[in-house]
Amino acid sequence: MKCGVLLLLVCMLSACTEYKAVTVTKPVDLQRYAGKWYEIASFPTHFNSECSCTTITYGVHRHHIDVENTCYTVVKHKKHTRTIEGKASPIPGSGNSHWSIEFYWPLKANYWIVYVSDDYQYALVAEPSKNYLWILARTPKIDPQVYESLLERLRRLGFDLELLKHSHSCSL
Repeated sequence: MKCGVLLLLVCMLSACTEYKAVTVTKPVDLQRYAGKWYEIASFPTHFNSECSCTTITYGVHRHHIDVENTCYTVVKHKKHTRTIEGKASPIPGSGNSHWSIEFYWPLKANYWIVYVSDDYQYALVAEPSKNYLWILARTPKIDPQVYESLLERLRRLGFDLELLKHSHSCSL
Protein backbone atom coordinates (compact mmCIF):
# COMPACT_ATOMS: atom_id res chain seq x y z
CA MET A 1 0.00 0.00 0.00
CA LYS A 2 2.80 2.43 0.89
CA CYS A 3 4.51 1.74 -2.44
CA GLY A 4 1.28 2.41 -4.33
CA VAL A 5 0.75 5.73 -2.56
CA LEU A 6 4.38 6.70 -3.16
CA LEU A 7 4.12 5.83 -6.86
CA LEU A 8 0.93 7.86 -7.19
CA LEU A 9 2.56 10.83 -5.43
CA VAL A 10 5.61 10.70 -7.71
CA CYS A 11 3.40 10.58 -10.80
CA MET A 12 1.32 13.51 -9.59
CA LEU A 13 4.39 15.60 -8.79
CA SER A 14 6.02 14.83 -12.13
CA ALA A 15 2.89 16.13 -13.86
CA CYS A 16 3.57 19.52 -12.22
CA THR A 17 7.21 19.69 -13.25
CA GLU A 18 8.19 22.19 -15.92
CA TYR A 19 10.38 20.92 -18.74
CA LYS A 20 12.47 22.56 -21.42
CA ALA A 21 10.09 22.73 -24.35
CA VAL A 22 10.13 20.04 -26.98
CA THR A 23 8.91 21.70 -30.14
CA VAL A 24 6.47 20.08 -32.53
CA THR A 25 6.87 20.75 -36.23
CA LYS A 26 3.22 20.71 -37.29
CA PRO A 27 -0.30 19.56 -36.40
CA VAL A 28 -0.94 15.82 -36.72
CA ASP A 29 -3.68 14.39 -38.94
CA LEU A 30 -4.98 11.58 -36.72
CA GLN A 31 -6.54 9.66 -39.61
CA ARG A 32 -3.17 9.55 -41.41
CA TYR A 33 -1.32 8.75 -38.17
CA ALA A 34 -3.66 5.86 -37.32
CA GLY A 35 -2.64 2.31 -38.09
CA LYS A 36 0.38 0.14 -37.42
CA TRP A 37 3.86 1.47 -36.62
CA TYR A 38 7.10 -0.44 -35.94
CA GLU A 39 9.48 0.58 -33.20
CA ILE A 40 12.86 1.17 -34.82
CA ALA A 41 14.65 2.41 -31.68
CA SER A 42 13.69 3.65 -28.24
CA PHE A 43 14.78 4.50 -24.76
CA PRO A 44 14.23 1.16 -22.96
CA THR A 45 11.08 0.81 -20.88
CA HIS A 46 9.71 -1.92 -18.65
CA PHE A 47 7.37 -3.08 -21.42
CA ASN A 48 9.91 -3.42 -24.23
CA SER A 49 13.09 -4.46 -22.39
CA GLU A 50 12.96 -8.11 -23.53
CA CYS A 51 10.94 -7.62 -26.70
CA SER A 52 11.43 -8.21 -30.39
CA CYS A 53 9.31 -6.75 -33.17
CA THR A 54 7.51 -4.14 -31.10
CA THR A 55 4.55 -2.61 -32.90
CA ILE A 56 2.13 0.11 -31.93
CA THR A 57 -1.31 0.29 -33.48
CA TYR A 58 -3.52 3.37 -33.19
CA GLY A 59 -7.25 3.33 -33.82
CA VAL A 60 -8.96 6.71 -34.00
CA HIS A 61 -12.48 7.02 -32.61
CA ARG A 62 -14.71 10.02 -32.09
CA HIS A 63 -13.66 10.73 -28.49
CA HIS A 64 -10.42 8.78 -28.02
CA ILE A 65 -7.59 6.85 -29.64
CA ASP A 66 -7.10 3.15 -28.93
CA VAL A 67 -3.43 2.26 -28.45
CA GLU A 68 -2.13 -1.31 -28.62
CA ASN A 69 1.55 -2.09 -28.05
CA THR A 70 2.56 -5.61 -29.03
CA CYS A 71 5.88 -7.40 -28.99
CA TYR A 72 7.31 -10.89 -28.93
CA THR A 73 9.50 -12.52 -26.34
CA VAL A 74 11.26 -15.87 -26.51
CA VAL A 75 11.27 -18.11 -23.46
CA LYS A 76 12.85 -21.55 -23.74
CA HIS A 77 12.83 -21.31 -27.57
CA LYS A 78 9.10 -20.58 -27.61
CA LYS A 79 7.68 -17.30 -28.93
CA HIS A 80 5.21 -15.45 -26.69
CA THR A 81 3.13 -12.38 -27.48
CA ARG A 82 3.07 -9.50 -25.00
CA THR A 83 0.36 -6.85 -25.43
CA ILE A 84 -0.66 -3.76 -23.52
CA GLU A 85 -3.70 -1.69 -24.44
CA GLY A 86 -4.55 1.87 -23.55
CA LYS A 87 -6.62 4.87 -24.48
CA ALA A 88 -5.35 8.28 -25.47
CA SER A 89 -6.92 11.69 -25.88
CA PRO A 90 -5.37 14.59 -27.77
CA ILE A 91 -4.77 17.65 -25.60
CA PRO A 92 -6.94 20.54 -26.83
CA GLY A 93 -4.96 23.24 -28.60
CA SER A 94 -2.01 20.95 -29.42
CA GLY A 95 -2.90 20.28 -33.05
CA ASN A 96 -3.30 16.59 -32.06
CA SER A 97 0.43 16.33 -31.35
CA HIS A 98 0.18 16.09 -27.54
CA TRP A 99 -1.81 13.25 -26.03
CA SER A 100 -2.72 12.09 -22.58
CA ILE A 101 -2.45 8.30 -22.58
CA GLU A 102 -3.64 5.83 -19.97
CA PHE A 103 -2.53 2.20 -19.83
CA TYR A 104 -3.29 1.65 -16.14
CA TRP A 105 -6.05 3.59 -14.43
CA PRO A 106 -5.68 6.17 -12.90
CA LEU A 107 -2.13 6.82 -14.15
CA LYS A 108 -1.81 8.90 -17.30
CA ALA A 109 1.30 9.80 -19.24
CA ASN A 110 2.31 12.44 -21.73
CA TYR A 111 2.69 11.29 -25.33
CA TRP A 112 4.07 13.92 -27.70
CA ILE A 113 4.44 13.40 -31.42
CA VAL A 114 7.43 15.69 -31.89
CA TYR A 115 7.84 14.91 -35.57
CA VAL A 116 5.99 13.08 -38.30
CA SER A 117 7.24 12.96 -41.88
CA ASP A 118 5.12 14.57 -44.59
CA ASP A 119 4.19 11.13 -45.95
CA TYR A 120 3.44 9.76 -42.44
CA GLN A 121 6.06 7.01 -42.83
CA TYR A 122 8.28 8.07 -39.88
CA ALA A 123 7.53 9.56 -36.48
CA LEU A 124 9.39 10.64 -33.35
CA VAL A 125 7.46 10.28 -30.12
CA ALA A 126 8.58 11.46 -26.69
CA GLU A 127 7.36 13.00 -23.49
CA PRO A 128 8.29 16.42 -22.12
CA SER A 129 10.99 15.30 -19.65
CA LYS A 130 12.81 13.56 -22.52
CA ASN A 131 13.05 10.38 -20.43
CA TYR A 132 11.08 8.40 -23.02
CA LEU A 133 11.62 8.33 -26.76
CA TRP A 134 10.53 6.19 -29.68
CA ILE A 135 11.53 6.23 -33.34
CA LEU A 136 8.65 4.75 -35.31
CA ALA A 137 8.21 3.72 -38.94
CA ARG A 138 5.54 2.09 -41.04
CA THR A 139 7.97 -0.67 -41.98
CA PRO A 140 10.18 -2.83 -39.71
CA LYS A 141 13.38 -1.39 -41.22
CA ILE A 142 14.29 2.04 -42.53
CA ASP A 143 16.93 3.45 -44.84
CA PRO A 144 20.15 4.32 -42.90
CA GLN A 145 20.13 7.88 -44.28
CA VAL A 146 16.57 8.41 -43.06
CA TYR A 147 17.56 7.04 -39.65
CA GLU A 148 20.53 9.43 -39.46
CA SER A 149 18.32 12.39 -40.36
CA LEU A 150 15.91 11.40 -37.56
CA LEU A 151 18.82 11.16 -35.11
CA GLU A 152 20.02 14.61 -36.16
CA ARG A 153 16.56 16.03 -35.55
CA LEU A 154 16.58 14.46 -32.06
CA ARG A 155 20.03 15.92 -31.32
CA ARG A 156 18.74 19.39 -32.24
CA LEU A 157 15.81 18.84 -29.85
CA GLY A 158 18.27 18.06 -27.03
CA PHE A 159 17.73 14.32 -26.55
CA ASP A 160 20.50 12.24 -24.95
CA LEU A 161 20.97 9.64 -27.69
CA GLU A 162 23.37 7.60 -25.53
CA LEU A 163 20.21 6.05 -24.05
CA LEU A 164 18.80 5.06 -27.45
CA LYS A 165 18.67 1.32 -28.20
CA HIS A 166 17.89 -0.24 -31.56
CA SER A 167 14.84 -2.42 -31.38
CA HIS A 168 15.13 -6.07 -32.23
CA SER A 169 13.93 -6.85 -35.73
CA CYS A 170 10.80 -8.71 -36.71
CA SER A 171 12.70 -11.73 -37.94
CA LEU A 172 11.53 -14.13 -35.23
